[in-house]
Amino acid sequence: MLPTEIQNLLDLVQQGIGGDATFKALLLLLENGSESDHIVRTLSQIEPANIADEDLRRNAINLLKRADAFEIATKWSATLDTADAASSDAAKIVNLHPGRAPVAEATRYGQIITFDDVGGLDKVKRQIHRKIIRPFENPGMVAKF
Repeated sequence: MLPTEIQNLLDLVQQGIGGDATFKALLLLLENGSESDHIVRTLSQIEPANIADEDLRRNAINLLKRADAFEIATKWSATLDTADAASSDAAKIVNLHPGRAPVAEATRYGQIITFDDVGGLDKVKRQIHRKIIRPFENPGMVAKF
């Protein structure tokens, strides 16, 4: 069972009351001390396409990844504008060949690959996420060490 505060906000989001502001409040509640199980159960009950703010959807995806809910995170990722993702990735490419456009090389790799695209190895994928990816997503977590 979900905590009352989370359940109340979830009900409002599902009914479309308050729009993205209600969803933002729900995300804040989930970010601040909720168990992974609460994050997964809550966000799996929300239709990502009903959330207009793409940044809020990205925050939800990050929460799901931290909770090791990669399948649900992929469902949420599918609602993001892939053209924006491809162009932002292309902007990060360093041109190592003067006179050639790096964007032409990057468009071949416009497809986003996730852990879900790799079959099996679930235990290894969880370890990689916990030990490598999560510290980059939350540097403050590892700063204590």
